[in-house]
Amino acid sequence: MLARRLALLAVAVVGLLAAPAGPPPRAADDADSARELIRRVVRDSRAEDEAVSIRMELIDAKGQVRRRTTSIYTKKRSAAASSRLIRFHEPPDLARSAKFWGYVCAGAFGSATFFAFLGGGSHVIITLMERSPAEYGVWFAICSIGYMAGNYGASRLSTRFGIDKMIWWGIGFEAVGVLLSAILAMFAMHWGPVIVFGPQLIVNFGNGLLLPGAISGAVSVRTQAAGTAAGIIGFTQMALGAAITQYAGTLLAESPTAVPLALLMVALVAALTVSFALLVRRA
Repeated sequence: MLARRLALLAVAVVGLLAAPAGPPPRAADDADSARELIRRVVRDSRAEDEAVSIRMELIDAKGQVRRRTTSIYTKKRSAAASSRLIRFHEPPDLARSAKFWGYVCAGAFGSATFFAFLGGGSHVIITLMERSPAEYGVWFAICSIGYMAGNYGASRLSTRFGIDKMIWWGIGFEAVGVLLSAILAMFAMHWGPVIVFGPQLIVNFGNGLLLPGAISGAVSVRTQAAGTAAGIIGFTQMALGAAITQYAGTLLAESPTAVPLALLMVALVAALTVSFALLVRRA
């Protein structure tokens, strides 16, 4: 292509030099004609967009294979200018990763138990148990200590035991909390707010252990798409949480006890356990 371009330029120059003698044209016309001729030669001889695609397989020390595709191409922007671009294409394997969706489900269903409590807890305490909003606020503040303690435990233990084990520990604490909540709602409703906030303290502790591992696991499946992974898990948590909050309030509207709320939380922890076990094991 370069040889062809040089040949055409040479022809243009020779044509200018070999023009027949005669009345000399104006200098401005000569300059304009020469520049226009060279512009046409450059424009007509410029190559079309060229692209080179490189496919790579990167194998780490654990034997895991990551595929990458790189395109290096010349983009024809105009007749007088072109640019050399390098573009890296990431394969769309995040959406096909079972492990990623396992972490997403862990974060979504794990936090959904708290959203269920938000949607129905105030109705149980204030309406069914006829306690004041101030008392509900005090109990709620005490209950939040469980989540802070779980977060602290996760920060101290995750590097030692790994995020998967921390998620399983969080699931275990949540399972104990929701089962205890269901039993107390069925047989000890007269005990007062402790039957709601006592088990919820345990559930919140499990949440504190579980959620940091679920989020860090989701964004570490493919570090090149960490922003996308964080957006997906955040959206999933908020979307499911909004739906569960609304459903919990509707579920308790005509109920004289807290049993429907407790059973809803049991179902959420069951979905959490099954989804995480199946998807992470499959990965």
